[in-house]
Amino acid sequence: MLVRHGTAFYFTCIQIQDHEQPQDAQCAPKKLVQQVTLATREDQVALALKGENALPRYDDYAH
Repeated sequence: MLVRHGTAFYFTCIQIQDHEQPQDAQCAPKKLVQQVTLATREDQVALALKGENALPRYDDYAH
């Protein structure tokens, strides 16, 4: 549906790394981005994936 209407899929807070999350949250933001990217490639969907940093970060891990 997103492709049909020419929209993009935006990830916010893309600078967040898996190891920075509390273990009890059981979340993996970086893995989620990778999973969506792989799914669109496997299904050959020309979906525009985009991301933005919500917080200012200047360390090597955030880039």
